[in-house]
Amino acid sequence: MAKVDGQGRPVRGRNREADKLFQDWGWAMYKFEELCSRYAIEDVWIRGFSVSLFREESNEHLVTLRATTPTGKVVAFHGAATLAEALVGLVNRLDNRSLKWREDTWSQTSS
Repeated sequence: MAKVDGQGRPVRGRNREADKLFQDWGWAMYKFEELCSRYAIEDVWIRGFSVSLFREESNEHLVTLRATTPTGKVVAFHGAATLAEALVGLVNRLDNRSLKWREDTWSQTSS
């Protein structure tokens, strides 16, 4: 729990949980850029991602990753309870190749 002063305001200073979160998030963004280059060599061109913030029906944040391959546009999804967990988890799954790529039928019908 964060330290508070006499009026209940957070006290500035070291917060190990926040430090770990920022370290993990920073590392994930660095790793994401590296992975984009690695996947491009394999002809999977990551075009971007979007985030659906806290979807009540699934109780999670959902990240949608978009890419283009020689056979067309594809998407992959990753959800988690917090935004940080969703983004870090997406990068981890991209790194360990456990994402399930699907044809991006929505993109192809809306363009």
